[in-house]
Amino acid sequence: MSTVANMKNKTETREGYKKTELGWLPKEWAEINLGSLCQVTAGGTPSTTKAEYWGGHIPWMNSGEINLKQIYDVAGRITKLGLDNSSTKLLPKNCVLIALAGQGSTRGKVAINRIELCTNQSIAAYIVSSNNLDFEFLYHNLASRYNELRLISSGNETRGGLNLTILRSVKIYLPPLPEQEKIAEILSCWDQAIETMEKLITAKIKLKKALMKRLLTPKPHWGVIKVSELGEVVTGCTPNTQINEFYENGDKPWVTPIDLDKKKYINNTKTKLTKTGFKETRILPAKSILITCIGSTIGKVGLSCTELSTNQQINSIICKGNFDAEFYYYAICKIAKFIKYLATEHAVPICNKTQLSNFLLPQPEYKEQKKIAEILSCWDQAINLYRQNLELIKNQKKGLLQRLMTGSIRVTIKEC
Repeated sequence: MSTVANMKNKTETREGYKKTELGWLPKEWAEINLGSLCQVTAGGTPSTTKAEYWGGHIPWMNSGEINLKQIYDVAGRITKLGLDNSSTKLLPKNCVLIALAGQGSTRGKVAINRIELCTNQSIAAYIVSSNNLDFEFLYHNLASRYNELRLISSGNETRGGLNLTILRSVKIYLPPLPEQEKIAEILSCWDQAIETMEKLITAKIKLKKALMKRLLTPKPHWGVIKVSELGEVVTGCTPNTQINEFYENGDKPWVTPIDLDKKKYINNTKTKLTKTGFKETRILPAKSILITCIGSTIGKVGLSCTELSTNQQINSIICKGNFDAEFYYYAICKIAKFIKYLATEHAVPICNKTQLSNFLLPQPEYKEQKKIAEILSCWDQAINLYRQNLELIKNQKKGLLQRLMTGSIRVTIKEC
């Protein structure tokens, strides 16, 4: 950056705004540590060896349930004796809960308890004690700061944790209370829209599963066929990872189990191979059926819509021309749980090529295969459209939240 530009940044002013660590914020927004606005406390776990501490009527929440966001009920229950003989506490309604630790992405996530409950020691609670802070505003503010909260955790990124001292020292920039309440109201409307869309997607998926069961249940006039009779069954492979020319700047799709997650059509992958690397694999044509065959990912199924290859954790079926690949994609989806169940008989869960080849599938006439696949594909298209709309709503809310929390757009407060 030039000297002139540096000087301009130092002398830049904006009417009605002040320069802060977060950038430009409205002048009337106060910078305050949350410890001066809230009581901050953590939960605990009654002894699991004392049966009399468990199975009572007091809700007890574990850190995994933080993902519910709006907490109206939890799975755990403890007794009054368990509450009195542990470090857990009965929290009032409308605390802002935050995960102190947890596997994967849990740490730093927030929720609001809409019921009185207790929590385990991996969850802390902000109990708002100031009349100048709206708890709904606090929830949305902290939800927008997930990455920041993980960065300030003690320890490293994967094993670090938040603690009460850190949480008390977290700074918040506070608009006047009426503006906080209006911001929270706006963001809550977006949350309701997101929740409605998620419920609609869940309902659509449930209906599709019921339809699959009816359409794919064998009829008297159907035959039965082994997977091996559909076509060639092949196992993928991994080109030598030490040879850079197989991977650098590649554009050929190479599928691993992570690419099959909640997807039907596979045409884009996290890892790409070069043409040279691609030649080292078993190249699959479009409309190949892909099934994960080892470990915790067994039973994920996908359908290639372009030429690609896979790693050795995936078996693939290249269907002959007289079998509809889309129909058999759905037929295998229907038995995926059964495949996974049988695979667990091994020390390391596995469904090898021979085992997969011997599974039996229904065989309607080709025209009926096409028609069933067409019906189910229409449902998938509808579900995908809802999912795209959900992502659009989430992204719009994320952008709006950032602007509202920095005052780059201001809300209008109507006076009575």
